[in-house]
Amino acid sequence: MPPKRRPTTPTPSPNTPNGVVFEPWKLIVLAMFFLGLGMLLGFFMSEYTRQNRVASMQSAPQQGALPVDQEIRALLQHIGEAETQLLTDPNNPEVRVHIGNLYYDLALARDRTTDRDGTQGAWRRATGHYEAARELGVSDADMLTDLGTAYYRMNQPERAIATYDAALALNPRNANTWMNLGVVKRQALNDIPGAISAWQEYLRLDPTSANADRVRTWLAQISGSVPE
Repeated sequence: MPPKRRPTTPTPSPNTPNGVVFEPWKLIVLAMFFLGLGMLLGFFMSEYTRQNRVASMQSAPQQGALPVDQEIRALLQHIGEAETQLLTDPNNPEVRVHIGNLYYDLALARDRTTDRDGTQGAWRRATGHYEAARELGVSDADMLTDLGTAYYRMNQPERAIATYDAALALNPRNANTWMNLGVVKRQALNDIPGAISAWQEYLRLDPTSANADRVRTWLAQISGSVPE
């Protein structure tokens, strides 16, 4: 005999009290709720860990907690989830910033591999989402600092400096912006006085940070003396 079809009317399970039936649409709603909650928590956790990122002075590779291949896979999964959300809400500035951050981290991860094309592609995607967020009204010094760094990594130092200047116009006390501004002036433009000025301002604002000793070393290398 052919197998019986599932009944069109749900029957109570012996494990459900008083004949209560969990209808499929309720399970779908619950699943969507917990998926959204997980994405929201992931968003805040990813933003919480994005502190004091350095453009690059080739002195301390920025590495994640996972092996690079696992980190890349995890980032691609998060990017896919966030871009799916963007399809239903394309004008959400927070989602734009979040995806920009994910592509920024993907570029840093791929920079630790031989995938140069993939690295540059991730930088381009990051700048695209950051710029979209700007057009949607986001004015955030930390985002602009990351945008400037992405332009620097795309070999656009003048655009990077202009973006750092925009970040400092919003928050002139953002020490991380001053540090990265000094990196670009030193590495890309060989602007020694400009780099010294930016790094001195960084140390004035944040003399005891985790990167302070690195900045002192950079200053010593180009000025011949270590600032206090």
